[in-house]
Amino acid sequence: MSASKSPAPLLAYFTAFFYILFSLIPDSHSMMVAWSWVFVWQVGLFCPLLWFLVQLWDNRRLYLLGNGFDLGLIAIVVSLGVSTLGTEFPQQARWQAWACFGFIAALYPISRWLNSVTGRYQLFLGQGYLSLAFVAFSLALWLSRTFLPEIERLRDLGVDGAVQQFDFSLLELRNWAPLGHQNYVAGYLILCLPTLLGLAILHRDWRRWLWLTGVVIGAVDLYTTSSRGGWLGLAIASVVAFGFAWGFSQIRKFYLVLAGVISTGVLGIFVLTNNRLYNLVVPILQGEFGELNYRWVNAQVGGAMGLDHWWTGAGLGNAFLLYQNYRPITAGRLSEIIYQLHSTPVQLWAEMGIWGLGLFFGSIIFLGVILWRLRGDVKAMVREDRILLGSIYTGLIGYWALSWTDYQLDNVAISGIITILVALLAAIARQDHPQRSLPSQPNPEKFLGKPRLVALGLVGVYGAVAIWLAPIQAAWERSSTGFLALRQETPDYDRFVENLTAAHDLAPWEPYYSYQLGWNLGELALQTADLEQRQRYLQEAIQWFDRGNQASPYREFGRSNVAWLHIANNEPDLATAEFYESAQLVPAKRGVFYGLGLSLLAEEKTDLAVEAIALEILRDPQFITSPIWRAGGLGELYPAVVARVMGHYEQLLEQYPDDPLLHRCRGGIAWWIGDFALAETEFRQYFDPTVLGLLPDRDALSQETAIAQLQATWENPEKRLELLEEAWAEVSPQQPLSDQQRQEFLTTMANSPDFATWIRVNAPALQYRRQRSGFNVNSRHIDGDNPTDFWTVSENLAITTWFGEFFPAVVYEPRFDLQLQPLRESLYAALETDN
Repeated sequence: MSASKSPAPLLAYFTAFFYILFSLIPDSHSMMVAWSWVFVWQVGLFCPLLWFLVQLWDNRRLYLLGNGFDLGLIAIVVSLGVSTLGTEFPQQARWQAWACFGFIAALYPISRWLNSVTGRYQLFLGQGYLSLAFVAFSLALWLSRTFLPEIERLRDLGVDGAVQQFDFSLLELRNWAPLGHQNYVAGYLILCLPTLLGLAILHRDWRRWLWLTGVVIGAVDLYTTSSRGGWLGLAIASVVAFGFAWGFSQIRKFYLVLAGVISTGVLGIFVLTNNRLYNLVVPILQGEFGELNYRWVNAQVGGAMGLDHWWTGAGLGNAFLLYQNYRPITAGRLSEIIYQLHSTPVQLWAEMGIWGLGLFFGSIIFLGVILWRLRGDVKAMVREDRILLGSIYTGLIGYWALSWTDYQLDNVAISGIITILVALLAAIARQDHPQRSLPSQPNPEKFLGKPRLVALGLVGVYGAVAIWLAPIQAAWERSSTGFLALRQETPDYDRFVENLTAAHDLAPWEPYYSYQLGWNLGELALQTADLEQRQRYLQEAIQWFDRGNQASPYREFGRSNVAWLHIANNEPDLATAEFYESAQLVPAKRGVFYGLGLSLLAEEKTDLAVEAIALEILRDPQFITSPIWRAGGLGELYPAVVARVMGHYEQLLEQYPDDPLLHRCRGGIAWWIGDFALAETEFRQYFDPTVLGLLPDRDALSQETAIAQLQATWENPEKRLELLEEAWAEVSPQQPLSDQQRQEFLTTMANSPDFATWIRVNAPALQYRRQRSGFNVNSRHIDGDNPTDFWTVSENLAITTWFGEFFPAVVYEPRFDLQLQPLRESLYAALETDN
């Protein structure tokens, strides 16, 4: 086939198009898991694979990257194959592994462009223009969609100094654009900023100012991400750039030292002016690591998962499905479910075992070996290659450091730029020597030589993969159509069920479709007045949840929600079994032990029910203040539950007499149940002494606190509204009291003779259902709605708003959960014996 008739150039353009598209399209990482964008990037993935195949056919040989790069890629391919062996969820592993091959295949056809200084410069320049577009587009999107609307909102609330009050500690306010998450944006910037800087050094005309402008915008962009990993990556990249320039550049050492001082100053400004970075770095310097707890939990999960599968790994994409099975008891309510372990070495160890760790640490060693081999030639290189080499090493090593804090290789833009930098590095390492090939001298007269036979074999492989992918894509399309049916003005549940059922039949290993069917049908059942229809919907919802739990057996979401449906369906024994599984997966999940207690109560196992509900209160002390205890059947159970809770505190404090958290929890509950002598003892030692004013026959609280202002509304009923507003503003300055809440507070206060009666008996109830806010993102499907739990939470609004310190909402306190675990295990043993 002549070069003019070869489709290779067209495939190269298509590959570039898809790379640029997923680098710049807003929220691209999330769009990748929405129909029809999932089909678009899969088509884009095939382009470099076909490009590789066509080049192999045209050239009748495989041109090698050389210098060990090919052996490294073989190691990656082998490790990907090994990681799919013995995995519990093979379909997810194949889905992830297939995506890797597209980037690996792209290296070979790209490398054929790079055998000259001109070719390398042109590719580097092209990446530079894309990087320039990225930083400009990112900052513009963030300013228009996030920063300016937030400033306007703060000003509408009358907040003074709105710009200074902008809070980077809030996830939704950090720069997500365009990749969808601030850590992805930071990762891409660490890779592309050295490119912009390299081009600024390389050009000596007006373009230098263009690239320097890009560097400045990129630095501001990185700041707005507020990414802690980005800060680490920038620090390491700066060190690498300084070291490379010191060893290989011709820049005067004075200017290098000056640049080093400026870089250090910029890093310092990053920390001192960004509240999120400041609140991380300063505590670490003081020996406090609370901000790193989330990643420590994920490291424990990944470590345990890798140890259980040290040779093959758990399988690519399996970390999410296995996560809660390996989640430690000490995690509490932190990081209940995720789809990646927020550390590349941890992720690779968990999913690829020893092969993954070898690849991660081998990559940095390999970069060192390549540089060592080139050390004597760097100064003799043409200026373009020397600058390219410094930029490549700065970006790759800076990103390697950042990757300790996040896993981003499933992002098209990030893997794409890494592929380009590696291809450039391989070409520079060849030093313009002719590329070796396999075979070295093919026979052009032989139409079907070995390379073309390999190409034909690849056609078969691609065809098999396409056949495998077809039902997955079709399922995505059908599910998207089904979700659209729910979003009509009048939801079409029949059409939804038909399409989601079809999606499940096409991809039965994917739990997302089953769970969405189960949850939506469960919602429909709970809203339906017709008893016959309600029963039918309940049965169908339970069946779909069961299928989802079969496909993903380690998900507390599926276990808990089907358990609530079993309770609604008068099947307490089945509910008990599911709540039992949930409790073992995420024991600190709010509502799980309460649900277990309800199902045991329905089975007339009262003593076990009391124990389960007592454990719910021990882990979530505020639950004892819920309005559910004011009347009804649970009201009759209340004395026994309280006695069990206080008995457990006595037992725990015998073992841990100096634990302040246990004392604070017991003190708050003692005050609530009217054991004022015990409450006073705990208040005096473990609370601010002013809270003694909450006890009977004591002076009122100091007027300086929000609770004091609330209490004073009975002493000054004529100023009740004013005091209420002030008390609310103290705890929620950015969320004004709603008209409905204001009316509820005033009405209930007017109907209560004193503060104590109001707070315990008449305070407004807040009822809601907790949303599984990360369900879609973690499931890597965003077409459907995020579900809520079926359990309707009922909270005392006054307690929730003002009395948090009395009933600690413990998210992460490993010692606390270890203290409670023997009590949970005792209940588990009793349940197993009872069954």
